Amino acid sequence: YKGVFDLADAVKHTEIAPTVVVAGDGPARAQFEQALGEHGMFLGSVDYEQMPAVYAAIDALILPSHTEGLPRVLLEAGATGKPSIATSVGGVPELIQDGETGLLCPPHKPSALAACIDELFTECDPATMGRRARELVTDEYTWEAQYDRYDSFLQEIVACRQGK
Repeated sequence: YKGVFDLADAVKHTEIAPTVVVAGDGPARAQFEQALGEHGMFLGSVDYEQMPAVYAAIDALILPSHTEGLPRVLLEAGATGKPSIATSVGGVPELIQDGETGLLCPPHKPSALAACIDELFTECDPATMGRRARELVTDEYTWEAQYDRYDSFLQEIVACRQGK
């Protein structure tokens, strides 16, 4: 459901031939390593405390999931000033403003993902997108901002139930 094989397929069809850094492990790791071939660098399981160093070493985050909620990894990448490419599933479009903080593509479409990878690095300014991603995360996803949205939402529900 994370779409890793879509990513492997997409990478083979990009113009830029990126290196994909993979932090984490899973039951399909051997097949994913084989599918990525020379385009993959596998770090294995990475302690959470080491993740800032991983974000510092990458140019962008790619999340080709078939399903998601509100992925913390996109918040973390944005907070470190990295743009993201992700599928437009679940809460992802709330975190990625297409063309501003990253790029969105449909799930299950490796060709669209490949086009986004090429676009980010040939037509966009990843540093500017990363700055915008950081601004979005630090402005909209603080505990205070989350509390205010939640409070507003609850007040709307109460008002509706009271017929106001």
